[in-house]
Amino acid sequence: MSRMFNGIILGCLIMLAIAMLGVLGGPSSAPQTAEAFSTRSNTTQICQAVIDRLGVVQQIVGDEVASGKLKPLAALDECVAQERRIDNSKCPEDFRIAEMRFVSAEDSLLRHAKMDPGNRTDLALAAVFDIVAHKSRFNYANWVSDEMKQDLDDIQSARRDLIQIALNYGVK
Repeated sequence: MSRMFNGIILGCLIMLAIAMLGVLGGPSSAPQTAEAFSTRSNTTQICQAVIDRLGVVQQIVGDEVASGKLKPLAALDECVAQERRIDNSKCPEDFRIAEMRFVSAEDSLLRHAKMDPGNRTDLALAAVFDIVAHKSRFNYANWVSDEMKQDLDDIQSARRDLIQIALNYGVK
């Protein structure tokens, strides 16, 4: 499990580096007026809070799995439930849609994992953590159902889109 959390930390550092490159991209990316800066700054803070909360939820649930307090399926269930409660109502519409798409993709995986006759939910959860750490889900391709493979692809795509939209709003 520590490898997984090291991967999550590495993923966060990569996101930070990408965000810094966007910020340092030059004057064309900077707001031109004080009002534009203030609006962008407020939007950045609101979106940043949502991204931070997603990370906290995933970290807490991951810690509970690592400590044995939660089984993988219960952990994914708890993660999705907590992520659904995050208030993104003040975020721009494209950000809200991207965040909801990400959580919905996780929820779809949860539903398919509950129906999986092979009961490989531990692998599905490990694949989600690998996706969060910017790794591929293909390490698990032979072990999960076709539905879960599609869900993992959807999670990976939704996460990539959410990160890109967050970066567009200055989120680090």
